Amino acid sequence: MANLEQKTYHDYLVPGLDALISEPNLIEMDPEDSDKIEAKCKRMLIPEFYIDQLKVFGREHDYTARGKNSTILMSNINQIIAMSRANENGYATFYNGMEAQVIPYRFDPTFPRFDPESSTQQTILTARYLLTEEGRKTVTVGFNQKRISRDSLAVLTGDPSLSAKTMMNNIDVAFISNETYTGRRKLRLPYEASSLWCSNHRITPRDFADLFPGEPPLKPQEFVEFESEFYQMNDKSFRNIGRMDPKENALIPLKYRDIHGGENPKKIHPRNAGQAMMVEALMMPWDEAPIVVVLGALGTGKTYLSAGFAYYTCFLDEKAPEERIFVCPHDPALGADTGFLPGDATAKARANAMSFEDNMLEIIQKQYSDKEKLGSFGKAKKDFEDKIKDGLIQYDSIVRMGGRTLPNTVYVIDEAQDTERYQIKQLVGRTGDWSKVIVAGDPTQVTNRHLTPNNNGLVHAAAKLANHPNVIVVSFTVDEVTRSLAARIAAQYL
Repeated sequence: MANLEQKTYHDYLVPGLDALISEPNLIEMDPEDSDKIEAKCKRMLIPEFYIDQLKVFGREHDYTARGKNSTILMSNINQIIAMSRANENGYATFYNGMEAQVIPYRFDPTFPRFDPESSTQQTILTARYLLTEEGRKTVTVGFNQKRISRDSLAVLTGDPSLSAKTMMNNIDVAFISNETYTGRRKLRLPYEASSLWCSNHRITPRDFADLFPGEPPLKPQEFVEFESEFYQMNDKSFRNIGRMDPKENALIPLKYRDIHGGENPKKIHPRNAGQAMMVEALMMPWDEAPIVVVLGALGTGKTYLSAGFAYYTCFLDEKAPEERIFVCPHDPALGADTGFLPGDATAKARANAMSFEDNMLEIIQKQYSDKEKLGSFGKAKKDFEDKIKDGLIQYDSIVRMGGRTLPNTVYVIDEAQDTERYQIKQLVGRTGDWSKVIVAGDPTQVTNRHLTPNNNGLVHAAAKLANHPNVIVVSFTVDEVTRSLAARIAAQYL
């Protein structure tokens, strides 16, 4: 279920249409999912107006993810209506104890700039109506429930426009996915405790609580970058960075300082703390960290390090179980209008993966010796194309990933900030045994007009997987852009 960031618990929620389309399982009645859906309120109050809106929306967006979501949502609402009619109290009861009720359409020409076709206005009008004496009578109060009041009712949304208008009407707002988990923190190591880290190279959870009483406990696989007044840490060695290892149940130094493969002498070295954390996450064995989620601004090296790890692991390290590279690239239209692109389905997907391809060609070029540098780009291009022909490097689009399994694979999901939350679940679920999946993107560069920087598949994956011992979340700060001075300026100021 969606992550609801509420300061107080609300008994009643009126969901915005944006919330329901983004997360149709907010009102999922399937008992198999009941353990995954927390009862965030006692009753969900759904405006009847959404039914007509969903019909139109589904028809207009038939081939998109959100169009499919609207179909699922319509089915869920129909089930709620049917169960409500069978219940003499007039509402449906979920398997987790939460209830749902459909509220009749509201017509109020006195509402400022009233628009009978606006779902935003219908959400607010429904909430306002429920706070009137007549509206309260439409909602049956259960044995453990209290009557609707301004303190017990809120509008659930991830849309800043709807939340602003809701608050202007003096109604509370419950936000969806309002925070992004970064997977790292920066702390100043006390003078008297410097030897604990620099000599022992180990900080237990109890030690951490004593050293930093105001800090929340470390999550599994979380990184800590220490600053110290006593020891001059060597930035290039990154000995001041620790990772909360779930096996040792302690914060320990990084195990991997570069990307390498087999006997190949050429290695990829991290250039800043964020890259050092990403290298650690990538180089850990697949059975310890099969999922790596990476959040970072443009030019931080997300795609370059992913491409480097994929090439070194699959083609240079004979001991590694991964044997091929699979790329699921950025798909701005979510598969709706790629038909104009030339070639077959693989060629269409490849057209959206030029960023990965550019980085891969650069990685391959670096494998040539100084004597072979002449014409190295042409050699790298031929090597790359040969691997595609042999099926060692593959591409496919989001819409064609259903039902697939990818064993022995380095699986890259690039530009994941443009995926829906339910899509990222499906995509990551394609990963097979002996494989590592890299979910990467920039939350600030969302091109899907239905999503926001705080409400998309990438940040959803980071938030939901934060506590799992086999998942590593890595994030970059804007001052860790390495592409160029121009890219660093763009990331910081644009």
